[in-house]
Amino acid sequence: MSYEFTLHSIARSIFTDELLDRFLAEDQKTVDQRDPFLQDQVYQEKKAALAEALTPAQAAKLTAMEALHRDALRALSEFSVFSGLYTGFQRVLTDGSDQDLFLSAAAHDALDNPRLCPAYSKKHQEAENLFRLLRGDLPEPARTLLADVEIVWADRVYGVALQGFRLGLLGALRALTVLGPKEVSQDKLLPLLREAEELS
Repeated sequence: MSYEFTLHSIARSIFTDELLDRFLAEDQKTVDQRDPFLQDQVYQEKKAALAEALTPAQAAKLTAMEALHRDALRALSEFSVFSGLYTGFQRVLTDGSDQDLFLSAAAHDALDNPRLCPAYSKKHQEAENLFRLLRGDLPEPARTLLADVEIVWADRVYGVALQGFRLGLLGALRALTVLGPKEVSQDKLLPLLREAEELS
């Protein structure tokens, strides 16, 4: 049996469009409270107004750009879940740092360091290149509308990384609770569980 193939198959069955949509929906709840400009309804209105201003060729570029952004977020979500798992086990089983959970995690660092998650960085850069290409073809106010759409995608990056990290972290804590109730200190587990649930 090829364990590498099996692990890849398991990952494909877990890290799906459905999971990404759940992360995006959960993040949207906080976005709606935090910034009216980034609310989904506003995004849809801006995107619809932009679509009316585009030629068919430009509309195809916009569709391709958004597909690349989704591909980037899907890769980031997988990396972030593993980052959360790693962080959870590390913090409970070692004398880990008390730094902010997410800000000190690989999931957060991957947003600025292309080497940490190349699959995310590659797709993200391709989407950015297509954005610049499309923006160069557009007059105002279509250019402003495109920038507004791009801002929403940029904001989603942080949210997906955070949601994936939280899921991985909670998964690690669940495993430690179930499999190591005698070996794992509840003094470490419970505060970390509360911190994970409060991540935003």
